Amino acid sequence: MENLKDLKKDLEEKLNERCRIEEQIEHIQKRIDELNAPNEYEMVYILAPNCTAKSMSEIQYEIFRIISYVNISNIEHHGIRKLAYEIKKYGEGYFITMDFKQKQNVLPDLEKIFRKNNNVLKWIIIKK
Repeated sequence: MENLKDLKKDLEEKLNERCRIEEQIEHIQKRIDELNAPNEYEMVYILAPNCTAKSMSEIQYEIFRIISYVNISNIEHHGIRKLAYEIKKYGEGYFITMDFKQKQNVLPDLEKIFRKNNNVLKWIIIKK
């Protein structure tokens, strides 16, 4: 009889331990899913007012190469607007805003595009 009680107690302890382990696994899986989920971003970039349509389309092609077009929810071309202060000796700039969902690891690639292109005056990428 005593052996049966000991056996029952051992089984209950192992069951409790297994439940704790399953809860930890579930918590870890939720955290992994959160980290892998795409973030929402808003990007604004300003192009030089004398930027040609060809240059503009090349910049957008580079952006679309990094951000899948499916992940872009909104693109707005605001046209040429007056700047609050001169940037690279320009008083005006062509404004474009874009909303998209993407993993964070693409942000350095987007910054490289903007840095290497002389037609890009300013840019900002904000996590929503």
